[in-house]
Amino acid sequence: MHADQLHPMLLKRRPRRRAVGVQPQAGAVRGVHGVGGQAVDLHRPQIGDLQDSMTGEAVIETLGGVGFGAAVGHGRSPRALGRTNGAPVLPGTLGGWTGPRCGARHTQYVGGGQLLRNFVPHLTAAAALRRLASTGRHRAGAHHFGGPTMPVRSRRPPFFGPGPQPRPSPFAAWTGVRETPMIPRSPPVEASMAHRTLSGLVATALTLAAVGAVGVTAGRAAAEQAVVVASTAPGYAQGQLVPDGTAVTVPDGANAMFLFANGRMLRVKGPFDGPLDRMPDASGWTGVGSLVGGERFFQTDLGAARAVGTPMQKGEEQVFTLDPGRAGTQCVKSGGTVLLRKPADPTLIPATLRAEGHEAAATLRWDKGAAVPWPRELPMADGTAVSVAGPDGRVRHSLTLRVIAADGIAAGQGAELAVRLAGAGCAAQAAALLDPVRDSVAPLNLYLATDRGLYPTYRSGETVTLVLQTNRDAHLYCYLRNTRGQLTPIYPPGPSASSLVEGHRTLTLAGDRMPVPLRAAERSGNLSADQEVRCFAAGRDLGADLPGRQDAFRPLSDEAAARLERTLASLKQTELVMAQVILRVE
Repeated sequence: MHADQLHPMLLKRRPRRRAVGVQPQAGAVRGVHGVGGQAVDLHRPQIGDLQDSMTGEAVIETLGGVGFGAAVGHGRSPRALGRTNGAPVLPGTLGGWTGPRCGARHTQYVGGGQLLRNFVPHLTAAAALRRLASTGRHRAGAHHFGGPTMPVRSRRPPFFGPGPQPRPSPFAAWTGVRETPMIPRSPPVEASMAHRTLSGLVATALTLAAVGAVGVTAGRAAAEQAVVVASTAPGYAQGQLVPDGTAVTVPDGANAMFLFANGRMLRVKGPFDGPLDRMPDASGWTGVGSLVGGERFFQTDLGAARAVGTPMQKGEEQVFTLDPGRAGTQCVKSGGTVLLRKPADPTLIPATLRAEGHEAAATLRWDKGAAVPWPRELPMADGTAVSVAGPDGRVRHSLTLRVIAADGIAAGQGAELAVRLAGAGCAAQAAALLDPVRDSVAPLNLYLATDRGLYPTYRSGETVTLVLQTNRDAHLYCYLRNTRGQLTPIYPPGPSASSLVEGHRTLTLAGDRMPVPLRAAERSGNLSADQEVRCFAAGRDLGADLPGRQDAFRPLSDEAAARLERTLASLKQTELVMAQVILRVE
């Protein structure tokens, strides 16, 4: 097959973006059409041929001729879309993304189709062979496409390496260079298996379900209401309802996962704007390609996982235990026993509950356990408002009861139950029900951009506002690289400030959590005034381990910066994900 016959969609010009830090090195990619232009035996396409791409600041601009050269043809095409160090970039470039470990640059490729379907089985098998059987880790230089829990492992690229060298990209017509890589660096494979206790069977079942989803269109998935499982997209929280036909906005660099009542799950990577029923037709997808490749839309059916036990089943009973210490709407299941758990706030023990419009009240002390039955003195009807007072008789807040009909929800149908809870306004309970699913299929992730988007441009002295969101509670740390290449801790804003951020809640910096404003740097002659912000989210508090934690807004010394890099590289048993944004100054 001639290269010109592959993926004619690639010949359509895409919106131009600027590539940052694209510094291809000689020999960075070994292949006939690679960056280095060095030939390899196209009859031996092995994943090892790409291992030298993981050096320093190198960025893979094309994978043509490496690992799948036979698929794109041996000839050079006159319609090639770009050139890399004198070698043409063929239209048949495999879709997906790759790069050094988290925090370094990577390129998101355009492509797919038959080429992707042909190559993915080989890539999947080759990647599996590169894992060490004893530890589960990847060898230095290993890489993969997609798969949020399979981190790229390499000892070479630093977290805080040389600063970016902005320049226009000659490849912007066909590829988007992203400065917010969503490649979780950790936990390593052996740690992630302990973290995802359900993943061994559930992930396998989900994979089988995805393989069987060929020919299923996205329109089918959007025929019902959905609930948010996990999201780094601002404005979307776990347990939030997405009604039929409602427009969904996922910005570039963010992602969101939705679950429908029939058990179908949909993951969307931004940029996307529109109702879920306008997703591209999935009839040409392959399940394996969606799991391993760089697809922006991935759809599967949770129903296959029910054979090994739905992740939500274990939490269904605990979800309907009411918390009188929390204000707002809470749901109970019709016909079931309603329990009230002991409040975490000691000032609400004992607590006095009184239904609106009724004289009777009930005082709960929790003397005999952490949960007590709903008091008989109080009515239980849909819409009942109940005030909660402390020992001093002062009303602290009120909660509203919603009764969820259990009719039609079979045992284990957690997806439908989650949608009903969200639809009744019980988002917190829906989120609690979805926690096991999120933990199984959505590792810790971080969105970092600005109020001007992922690729902002400023004038000297203008105020910079960062926008961040994680898909679960995490500890956040941010650093600013100034025009002199120095690293300055900017978040947390001081030694006494907490690094803990709430998942699914959008954080803006500067703001209440960081009172010191950020401003675009001043130009000095012809020197670049561009700056860079790098943030990372961790599954535990790293305050005691990080140098410079006591000296926010003061540049780190070279020795402290090197120590910071060593500290981050040594966190092999900690969930850690990094993102970055470049602040360009005109």
